[in-house]
Amino acid sequence: MATIKAIIFDVGGVLKNDNDQDIRRDVQETLGIAPEHFAKPWEELTDKLGRGLIDEPAFWQQLHTLAEARNKVPKESLLMRQYTKKYQLNEDIVALVHRLQAAGYTTAILSNTNSLHADFNRARGMFEGFDAIILSHEVGLRKPSPEIFTYTLRKLGVAPEEAVFIDDMPENVAGAAAVGIHAINFQNARQLTEELERLGLSV
Repeated sequence: MATIKAIIFDVGGVLKNDNDQDIRRDVQETLGIAPEHFAKPWEELTDKLGRGLIDEPAFWQQLHTLAEARNKVPKESLLMRQYTKKYQLNEDIVALVHRLQAAGYTTAILSNTNSLHADFNRARGMFEGFDAIILSHEVGLRKPSPEIFTYTLRKLGVAPEEAVFIDDMPENVAGAAAVGIHAINFQNARQLTEELERLGLSV
């Protein structure tokens, strides 16, 4: 087995809590969108926003039309309201990251995100200490596309078998595994630590 050199972390659901469902529910209720009209345009437009193809005003304008919203879009960002209100770092994982960095491993963040959430995380110091930060809206790619994983490997200067990727979404874990990266479907800190140890890491 090749020596592991780099550990790549997802953000929502790993480094912090995942509050996507809270955001979706808030948007639906605030804008008065019927459930049957919501999912398809939401997925399409969050993908575009997450690849930097549209900005936030265009996102709301298009969602309002496509989802047949009954209420006006408020001045307060609905992408941020629940995100900030229920924001919680996963302190056990942050501590694990610091131990890995102290042990000399290369660490990176690979996140499907948007500029609002990324700016908020950056301002809170989440990205400090990482060797590379790969954000979907900045590179125009999103997990689980193979291109974003090969881009990340190039950025880190490691071969697939020298990297570990950690994510809470099975489809993203499968995407990383498909390009040869050791991929871990995150459940909790204890499970992650055990899986890293099985790969020969000192944690």
